[in-house]
Amino acid sequence: MTEGFLVRVSVMAAIAVFVRDVILQARGVQFKRAIQIPFIGFLGCLLGVDLAYAQVNHPYCLEKGGNQFCVPLQMSPWSYSSGITFDRADLRDWRAECKGRGGVLGDIDNNGVEDCTGAAEWTEKNIFSMSRSVADAWFACGLSGNSSDTGWGRAPAGSGYEDFCSDSRRFDSGVEVFSCRLLSFEGKDKGFGDLGGQYGCEYGKPYDAEFLSTRNRSLKCPPGYNFLYDSAGVKVGCSKEQEAVCPINNPVLMPRLAKVMTEEDFRRSGGGLKWVRHWNLEGFYDSGVVPQVLGQLNDQIIGYGWRHNYDKRIYPYLGSDSLLAVVRLPDGKVKAFNNSGQLIQPWEDGAETLMRKLDEKGGIVSWVLLTSSNDLETYDQNGRLSRIKEASGSVMELSYDEDGKLVKVMDEKGRFIKLNYHSNSKFLSSVELPDGAFIKYQQENGYLTKVKYADLKSKQYRYGISGRLTDIYDESGVHYAHYNYVPGAGYLESTVNAPNMDGGVNKYTYEMEGYLSSSYTTPLGNTVRQAFSSIDGLIKLTDTSNSCKACGGKSKKIIYDTNGYPDISTDFSGVTTDLDYNARGLLIQQIEAANDTTGDKRTTQTDWHATLNVPVARRVLDAAGQWVSQET
Repeated sequence: MTEGFLVRVSVMAAIAVFVRDVILQARGVQFKRAIQIPFIGFLGCLLGVDLAYAQVNHPYCLEKGGNQFCVPLQMSPWSYSSGITFDRADLRDWRAECKGRGGVLGDIDNNGVEDCTGAAEWTEKNIFSMSRSVADAWFACGLSGNSSDTGWGRAPAGSGYEDFCSDSRRFDSGVEVFSCRLLSFEGKDKGFGDLGGQYGCEYGKPYDAEFLSTRNRSLKCPPGYNFLYDSAGVKVGCSKEQEAVCPINNPVLMPRLAKVMTEEDFRRSGGGLKWVRHWNLEGFYDSGVVPQVLGQLNDQIIGYGWRHNYDKRIYPYLGSDSLLAVVRLPDGKVKAFNNSGQLIQPWEDGAETLMRKLDEKGGIVSWVLLTSSNDLETYDQNGRLSRIKEASGSVMELSYDEDGKLVKVMDEKGRFIKLNYHSNSKFLSSVELPDGAFIKYQQENGYLTKVKYADLKSKQYRYGISGRLTDIYDESGVHYAHYNYVPGAGYLESTVNAPNMDGGVNKYTYEMEGYLSSSYTTPLGNTVRQAFSSIDGLIKLTDTSNSCKACGGKSKKIIYDTNGYPDISTDFSGVTTDLDYNARGLLIQQIEAANDTTGDKRTTQTDWHATLNVPVARRVLDAAGQWVSQET
């Protein structure tokens, strides 16, 4: 555990009550304990609040009837500094500070320049004592032992710093984010005329060494979230919208240029049992390195940023008038359901229904989710996936150990995949397949580095800053994929695949042109710009500058209806398609070549089952409105 982490925890624990009262209550967060959720978020520990229960009181938020996922504000740890304020500044300043902070002086780079190594970082705990040590290093005669400390926020009149420190506190949305503190240490008096070469020995009276100490921090949002403001411009929380778009190229998720990936390690022929990994470091609720509100690092058994196909979970929002629960998917997305069990946001992959089973006291016994593919998924009272009954008839039962880790998935024939874990960590070591073969997994520092298959083939993964996936190698060490990110920003700049790793035929470059706009350039130099719109909390594609067959997508422009579903789609030849969806998000009518006057117009009408996503009738009409065919 790093020193920075320990400092962060100690500082945040000390201000927990302040953050809870000022940020969460005065600025709109309400605490809900309508249901006991058996975990405490890591960020909640830092903030001194249980984020599983915290709600942001803003009309944009799903739990308040809006359409965006909201989380409480986060607070960065205090950052400290302390510097001596002598008017005379020379190399001795730097050397004395190095010595006083426990550092060692020397030319470690052998470049003729003196370096300081091993100096301690400034902290709340050591800022007074280490400033005194620096002062002692300044004075050849030592310190008298007399000292003063104004405390954070104020300095006495006449100190020379009253304009800056008389009330130095600065606030952001009611939270203190900066203050200073004046420390003074008296040097020993050796008498007038003693020119010892150091302050404190040159004067007939003690000379005080004054230190101006500062601390600062900032309110922030998790990666991918934006600040929410009230009508007075005060920050009250953070919100995020999800991308409801198809990944392109490598694949990459536009417009935020996030790298996503699906790796299929095993699939039983005939359906049913499978083992699939999903990479999405920017996965909703979980960035992979710093967990967000409902995402837990403990869930990422394969490695940070990776999830498997059975890693689905329900998180209830009991106490909200508009939000029943959310379902987190393996690819990182989250779907929200209202108190009637229907999807709140206009996803286009079909209707889904969430049902809960309650005991006689109103407590949750289990959940059942009817998915868009007509699978029935059962979740236990803790929200963990426990059973899957596919529309094809296959059934999978999931088993967990006493620590809540998935250990086995068994189908209706008794075939199973078994999960084994490293004895010294929470991470997966291997998966046993139905035929007794094994897939083995290796992690380093929490990141998946190698997957070895039963046929001895393997894949190796490498990561860069902030845990972002950068490279993939095969079992022979052949480099076949590289992902480059914009420094400091974290989104993709380029992707390249073998065989030409130097670029060329398999290299795509990307550019973010705004919050809802980005572009990519194909290996042949074709630049495609895409614009998106925020529609009911989902980011959807609206405009594409020019076609790219290799990139997928046929629409130049898409207009959405009042419910957030596609209404009019125009291709690159100017031909329009008129689309109509019902309230469940199912396509009930499609008019191809809707603006055509030459007889090419064709209408397809679909009737759906009352509860399942199954068509019960389909009719095709020609340009004159006459039936061409009908299916029932």
